Amino acid sequence: MDKNEHFIDRWLQSVAPDTHAPDVRICLELPKVREQTLADLAEVVKEHFIGAKTLKIWERLPNCANLVENKLPTSKRIQSGDLGEIIATEYATAKTTFKVPIKRLRWKDDRNTSMRGDDAIGYKVEDARVRVLKVESKSRANLTPSTVTEANEELLRNDGRPNPSTLAFIASRLREDDRDDEAMLFERLQTGEAGTYLVEHMLFTLSGNNPKTALGTKLTTTKRVSRRHLVGVVVVDHQDFIQAVFSKANA
Repeated sequence: MDKNEHFIDRWLQSVAPDTHAPDVRICLELPKVREQTLADLAEVVKEHFIGAKTLKIWERLPNCANLVENKLPTSKRIQSGDLGEIIATEYATAKTTFKVPIKRLRWKDDRNTSMRGDDAIGYKVEDARVRVLKVESKSRANLTPSTVTEANEELLRNDGRPNPSTLAFIASRLREDDRDDEAMLFERLQTGEAGTYLVEHMLFTLSGNNPKTALGTKLTTTKRVSRRHLVGVVVVDHQDFIQAVFSKANA
């Protein structure tokens, strides 16, 4: 196994898009990789909620298991939503050229509540022009067109641009980590100093059913959005899979 290969590439295979819905990308699990995927995702979950630096300290403490447990959600609904957001963030990292600068779930103030704001924001600078990826994720055992429409409405808020409070949150976290150049970029995005930056949207789903029909729903957009990514990951035992990921992370 290639240690440098992203776990998304070891886990999922992408189905060629339908000619009638070229923006839609359906991802199915590769055969015989579930055990490794659960191990990979358990580590990814801990990285998103806690982080390697903190985990390294906790591992030396006798109550490490309790500390980890207290950071991870126990509500099935929150587990589902959080895992969808985590996989969406990892997919954007592995399959696009955007960089997602922070793992925002580390700053949850309650493990069994959802974080407000955009699910993930990515960025890149090309030819001195800033491009931003705004991500909205949905996780459902049975994904319906109405859920996709709801996600699209979230993406279209603020004229399709990132939520200013989300940009401010990211900038603050970057300043705390002495990543001042990146922080400055996110501060400029809030004030308009970055000029007319380009925006792309990613609507990401994790579901037990095939979301092809739901993602193929006619969705509105704005002139500000230069490209839209519609991605659906299918895990047929959706709820059991989520429970297995968090059980392994707790273990």
